[in-house]
Amino acid sequence: MNEAQPEEVISKIEIAATAAGKLLVCGSGVALIAFIFRRELYSKHYHSNAKCLLLLHYATVALSASGMFISTSVQAYTSLTTSDRAIVFWVFAKTWFYAYVYGNCVSMSAMFSLGIERAWSTFNAHNYENTKRKHGIFLFIISILAGAICIGLLLFCSRAVYFDIAAKIMYSFAVIEVLSIAIFTLLYVYNVKWRRSQIRVFATLSHKYQVDENVTAISRLLPVAVVQTICNLFNCIVTPILVFQTRKTRSADYINIMPLYYVLLPLLTLWIDRKMQQSRVKGKRERENEVVR
Repeated sequence: MNEAQPEEVISKIEIAATAAGKLLVCGSGVALIAFIFRRELYSKHYHSNAKCLLLLHYATVALSASGMFISTSVQAYTSLTTSDRAIVFWVFAKTWFYAYVYGNCVSMSAMFSLGIERAWSTFNAHNYENTKRKHGIFLFIISILAGAICIGLLLFCSRAVYFDIAAKIMYSFAVIEVLSIAIFTLLYVYNVKWRRSQIRVFATLSHKYQVDENVTAISRLLPVAVVQTICNLFNCIVTPILVFQTRKTRSADYINIMPLYYVLLPLLTLWIDRKMQQSRVKGKRERENEVVR
């Protein structure tokens, strides 16, 4: 019986440890996102247009986490064991890897679409309450198609240009994410300034309500967009450098921090909602104390 070489043993330990960490984070993320999705489904934080896009973001992040969970499981199994069905497992893992990529692309597209939707609600705040769902549905479809186009490019390109196309897709979405943050930031500043201005006195109740909704919604969305962008930008910058230096694509698996977003998304959402609830309770008590005085 051939004994395993020390390098081979170390490699298998690294594979097992990396896979275990990813599986723990991805599995926890899917469970937490499912809880947040169900909670958001019945909430009234957003207009229906924004709500469908936010739910799309949650659903595709969960899909991305599931894709990474399954592909990592299969890849770890085939790397740590010998099987006659290696090619079958490889195809299965590759399929779920593309599910991970697709979910990631659509989730970023959905966040950018939310920025566009909030811009529309800001500049049509006087009448946005009566806006139909067609704008949200249109952006919903565009977000899904964006992910489908990316997967199509990866599936049908030649092997020689695969990594070049993958890099261009990754950097394109990094730009889109930065734009999303810029849009949310500008909209937040605009809405807060409007709410503090004298124009508010002459605005309709519907207009005031929409501006308040915009401030609340963007306050919840902006931190989430920032965290997702940080995770993706880290991968965009560090992954090519590490792979180029080591000449090993497996190096990218060790420093891929995108799984952290699967857990941070629901936890950050819960934390923001808790802070907002505390702020509302504090404001209500202060108003009650002023009345008593």
